[in-house]
Amino acid sequence: MPVELNAPTLRSRLVRHSAKYVLKSALKILWIFDLSRPFRFSATFAFFLALPGFFACIRFLVIWSMGDDGGKILTLIIGGAFIVFGMVFLIWRVLAEMVAASSALLAEIRFRQIHKSFETNDRLSLLDRN
Repeated sequence: MPVELNAPTLRSRLVRHSAKYVLKSALKILWIFDLSRPFRFSATFAFFLALPGFFACIRFLVIWSMGDDGGKILTLIIGGAFIVFGMVFLIWRVLAEMVAASSALLAEIRFRQIHKSFETNDRLSLLDRN
């Protein structure tokens, strides 16, 4: 029995460009990994951000130990900047994790207060937010 197919009337809107789809998927994978293991992700990103800085500083030290003072100070400055950027990113993420943890604890405390006031039938304590 022959099967008839209709010709497509509209272009598919699911995937227009393969590269754009792959980029979006990669960003979603990174975002999910960041949500599931935030400190590991942050430490890895900070390490790879600071790695060129370590190489630049080692390069400067090797050239400087050979006795060449030919204006290689810019290598040291750029290397130091990369190391500082990596450390700032890591510290920023640690602080963000601490804020998230404290807000979760505050939400838990507030939930327990509301639950306790319902148990004791003290409805007026629900209005008091101090």
